Amino acid sequence: MLYAAVALYLLLGALFVPLYGLLNMLQPGSFRDGTLPDAPLQWQQLVYFSYTTLTSSVYGDILPVSWWARSLANLEIIAGMLFIAVVMSRLVALYSESKGEHS
Repeated sequence: MLYAAVALYLLLGALFVPLYGLLNMLQPGSFRDGTLPDAPLQWQQLVYFSYTTLTSSVYGDILPVSWWARSLANLEIIAGMLFIAVVMSRLVALYSESKGEHS
């Protein structure tokens, strides 16, 4: 179960990468790299942004500038937090059930 949860968490982060790429393609300038503000973002930077956003450790070097980019980033943060909460509660429930059976 733990391996499946980790795999799903990684897939959740990977799901947002093409969404960010599509948004940045439809609305150029939706994201900005603070270190190179005039350079276009590469897909690798969107992967980095997605996983830092998913884990809520957003460093602030890549910024969602447009309203849609901010909304999508907020959705990813909420999904990441809910996923962690659900997995943790499920693991606690499984642990409690196994402890109850052995008592």
